[in-house]
Amino acid sequence: MTGIWFPGLTIPMVKIKKGRFLNVSLLGKGIKVPPIDLTIIPKTVILKSFKLFDTLWIINPITNVVKAIPQAVWDLCKSTLDEWAGDFYKRRGAEKE
Repeated sequence: MTGIWFPGLTIPMVKIKKGRFLNVSLLGKGIKVPPIDLTIIPKTVILKSFKLFDTLWIINPITNVVKAIPQAVWDLCKSTLDEWAGDFYKRRGAEKE
């Protein structure tokens, strides 16, 4: 189902690629600044995303109650019919004597 999520908070990675500032060839020699890929700040997760609200938190209890209603009605009807049947057989037994 659907829910409301709080987004995670992250600091993005700061990276400088090789030759970003200077990439020239001088007298057959390649000059690159910086000479290698540099990662200044790696990607950092400050807070993971989490669920604030989920519709199932409301739907599941209601569904469970609705599912229990037919069984409760059957139990009530069965006990009433058992009571009536007991009274019937008591009267029938009294009539035969």
